Amino acid sequence: MRKNRNIASFMSLLLILMTILTMFTAVPMEAAAATYAKIAEGSYVFYSKESAYCVMDIKGNGSANGTNIQAWRTSGGSNQIFNVTRLSGTWYKITGKTSGKALTVAGNTKKKGANIQLGSYTGAKGQQWRFVSTGDGYFRVKNRLGYYLDIKGAGYSNGANVQLWSKNSSKGQRWNLVPASQPLANGTYYINAAGGGKVLDVYAHSVDNGANVWIYSKNTTTAQKFILEYLNNGYYRITNSGSGKVLEAANNKTKNGTNIQQNKWAASMNQEWRISKRGSGYQIISAVNPTKVFDIEGGSFTNRSNVQLYKNNGAAEEYWSFTKISSSVTPAADSTYSENKSDSASTASSTSSVSKETANRSSAVDYMRAMATLRWKPAYTITYWNNTDGRKWVKGVTYTGVPYTQYNKTSLETFKSALSGSTYKGPSARNNYLGNDCSSAVTLAWKHVNNAVTVTYTGNMFPTSANLKAVGSYKASSKTNTSSIVKGGNSKATMFAAYAKLKPGDAVVYHIGYLGHARLVTSVNTQKKTVTCIEQSGLVTANKTSWQIDKVYTFEQLYQGNYVPVTLANWK
Repeated sequence: MRKNRNIASFMSLLLILMTILTMFTAVPMEAAAATYAKIAEGSYVFYSKESAYCVMDIKGNGSANGTNIQAWRTSGGSNQIFNVTRLSGTWYKITGKTSGKALTVAGNTKKKGANIQLGSYTGAKGQQWRFVSTGDGYFRVKNRLGYYLDIKGAGYSNGANVQLWSKNSSKGQRWNLVPASQPLANGTYYINAAGGGKVLDVYAHSVDNGANVWIYSKNTTTAQKFILEYLNNGYYRITNSGSGKVLEAANNKTKNGTNIQQNKWAASMNQEWRISKRGSGYQIISAVNPTKVFDIEGGSFTNRSNVQLYKNNGAAEEYWSFTKISSSVTPAADSTYSENKSDSASTASSTSSVSKETANRSSAVDYMRAMATLRWKPAYTITYWNNTDGRKWVKGVTYTGVPYTQYNKTSLETFKSALSGSTYKGPSARNNYLGNDCSSAVTLAWKHVNNAVTVTYTGNMFPTSANLKAVGSYKASSKTNTSSIVKGGNSKATMFAAYAKLKPGDAVVYHIGYLGHARLVTSVNTQKKTVTCIEQSGLVTANKTSWQIDKVYTFEQLYQGNYVPVTLANWK
């Protein structure tokens, strides 16, 4: 009997301990109310961390129940605007702006891969959402069924499906909610620092690309007048009235201390800014990294204090106010500074609405970047295309970028169609696995915006070909050898001047004999004489990629490498 009593006492104690343990472990940490964000009700564009251009989109701007939700390049369309409405506590419904239909889990089913679509709101769990801050300006969007809004697969392309998936660390589950309403009307403004009575000012009234921006005492010159133009995607373009150049984060960077400067408009996200009301002032927020804002270096409100990007910390030097001068969005000549007069006429047209060509250039760069950043893993080991040095795409290892091969010219869409999730299950033989090389990658990016472009190799990428023309005024005397162009019929000064005229979406190409290479241009720094490129490099490096992204080359390096700058003859 005593033995039975001891056992009973032990079991009672064990039950008590298990009950206490359950009190601390039954509710996951994320379920604690304090971990969920309170979102202001309103209209938002949901930007994905996959790409600064990628947003949640209603396919075809449909309104019927079952209309698919997908990822797409930001367009400013109403099909990319969603209303967020609080239900109770930290639960919200998310509805399309034009249809009023709710973001809905198909079948109201808790299942990884369940589709996200529009549906009439019924109060089902599959229509209720919470926002979980990731601490970097983004949110995971959690459904009441327990899974998260997720872009299918790794990487981003137009039409990528939005689904329900278990929590992971991918960028495809991180969303930046950008208010769709326009906080300030278009027009010309002084942008005032919060302290010291200083205003935003372009150094020495410069009209040059790369000219610095700082704060200075107000003097009413056009160097201190800035044009705000809302781009219908939650962001503004900010143009100096005197130069016609837009404000940008230098070198497309967002690290603390990145300089704010002016440059010609290139439709790049580092030139787009969210203006957000904060208390009695505003913050000017990077479109690329929502944690970084306009900041005055050192918190000093004295003349010539530099303006930079810095982490949002709520300090006074990160707040601004706007004084409207006029409703004009046209750059104005400054009678005080004659150099601005000569520039104003030429820049007025450049700061009108974004041209189709500029948008297509940006789209081509985006497509190339999507090819370069796609993450995948082979279902079986694949021997590298030339089979000369033992390199392989190894089964189960995750690689970045559509793989290199000279046997195929595979588009991003075709390669993704061979993926099951992120696993490649397409052809595996050395001479038929899917991929592309340097020249086909560039021409596929061009074909993305102009279907008439022929996917080709460097030997057909001379400025004398049907689809291409020279950038600059160099003479293209040869159709077979770029060396005879670069160092034959043209001077170094002529080639440097041509490199300086490159724009995003153009290419630099060399071809000598049977060898050649092509790079897509993402940006140019005329002051430093550098060109930044994305390229399919053909080398499987220790980083498990055959791509080089945003690699910087000097004009001298391009010249010595016999590269000629080319562009599409028709950016339609």
